[in-house]
Amino acid sequence: MRNGGFAVSLRMGHVLWRLGSGLWLGTIFFFFVGIAPTAFREVPMPAAARFIDQVFPIYYAVGLWGGGAAMVGAILAAWFSGSRPGWAIAAGGAISWGLVIYARGLLAEMVPINPQSGQFAALHHQSVVVNTVIMLLLAACVAWEAWVYPG
Repeated sequence: MRNGGFAVSLRMGHVLWRLGSGLWLGTIFFFFVGIAPTAFREVPMPAAARFIDQVFPIYYAVGLWGGGAAMVGAILAAWFSGSRPGWAIAAGGAISWGLVIYARGLLAEMVPINPQSGQFAALHHQSVVVNTVIMLLLAACVAWEAWVYPG
């Protein structure tokens, strides 16, 4: 591949990473600080729970698509740059994406369970922890990528 193709491929990787991870991280953050707290504060519990149940498939779809684009972009950038930080960012993106698949599975387990049960509470707690880890890992990868590749 000529240098021009190399530069375009590297740049495309960074663009995919930044668009995918930005969309994904923004969605997570807005859900955590905006949608979920407001729904449970302003709407009676049964209606808020039904509302959140309707939002979660969209939330996880954004995670899967945005995270998928971010992961592909990070892998392309790492491949074409050959840098260790690039591969570490790609690994962080891949781990985050895998955790989204896991968290989506937790949601599928929670749907048929009575929201008042201890089993639901345990699964919900696990889901909150997993989604928090995704958000923190993704934020760290985004910050590191911006530091290592400021251009």
